[in-house]
This record gives sequence, C-alpha cells and structure tokens, in this order.
Amino acid sequence: MQPVINTGGHANFYPVPARNIVYIDLDWNSTQPFNITLYNMQGQAVKQLQVESASHYSNSIDVSDLATGNYIISINGTQGKFIEKLTIVR
Repeated sequence: MQPVINTGGHANFYPVPARNIVYIDLDWNSTQPFNITLYNMQGQAVKQLQVESASHYSNSIDVSDLATGNYIISINGTQGKFIEKLTIVR
C-alpha cells in the first residue's frame, strides 16, 4: 500500500491488514534522521522508534501487543514525511 502523505522518498508498509508484524521499506531522497510513530485513532502514540540517520531503512515493527483496529503510521524525517493508515486484525 502506498502512503497517504509521501514527501522526500518512497515507502512501503506491508502486509495490509497486519496481524503481528508490520514491515517497512523506506528510501529517502537524502540521508536523514527520522522517527517512526504508530498512533491509535484517538491520536495517542502507541509505539515509537528513532533512527539516528539513514537513506535506506528496511525493518519490522511488532504489533502483536496492539488491539485489532485502525492505526496511523507516521514517519517524520528532517527532509521528508510519510503517513499511512494501518489496520491490525487477529
């Protein structure tokens, strides 16, 4: 699935819907530090990761402790941003 907001590079989030793990493949146009935050639909941050600096990032987030429902995944870099809707099912 492609991001709702996409500036400064390319990102893929999968699988959709997610069960226990969400994979992130990210390529920024330039190397930069960034934060990955997962929000519930009330706007509360439920998971957060910081990446010191990268131009390419490929990793996973364990979401097995989160309830079934809809979430927003936000990646904010110093020179780019991605926002995507995420559904978790069990």
